[in-house]
Amino acid sequence: MHQRLKQVEDQLRKSEELRVAAVRGVEYGSSNVSMAEAAAEKARTHLNYALEYLRTEGSAALTRALSRSDEFGQQNKRMSEISQEARMLAQE
Repeated sequence: MHQRLKQVEDQLRKSEELRVAAVRGVEYGSSNVSMAEAAAEKARTHLNYALEYLRTEGSAALTRALSRSDEFGQQNKRMSEISQEARMLAQE
């Protein structure tokens, strides 16, 4: 009987150790999930800021680039006209 009681006590101790380890594992896993959720939320916030920046500053930069491209095209056209006039004058 004494031997059987000792075995039961050992089994109870092992069960308690396993329960404590399981609780620690769940707490650790919950902590990891919380950290992952916080990191994902932080990344989402930064992506939203980046998108907003691209919508405003990117649009303004595109407008400026198109305007400069148009100016360059007009200057290029004028230079071609001057070049043609010079050739015509040189041929005369």
